[in-house]
Amino acid sequence: MTERGRPKSEDPARNITSVRLTDSEHRLAKEAAGLANLRLGQYMRAKVVEAAQEEIGRAQQVREHSDGDETETGQ
Repeated sequence: MTERGRPKSEDPARNITSVRLTDSEHRLAKEAAGLANLRLGQYMRAKVVEAAQEEIGRAQQVREHSDGDETETGQ
């Protein structure tokens, strides 16, 4: 028998994180999500992942830069 429905994801979203927003923060996020043609959850997930990737990238650059300084000074 053929399986029906959406194909299974290789990396399913299993984790739920709750965030409390003020009314004005919620309105702002909903408006931004609408402008991006995304549901609020999709928008928030995309922005969290984007911000996390940027933060990790900056931290890696700082680490690489500071590692280079130690090499240059012989430490």
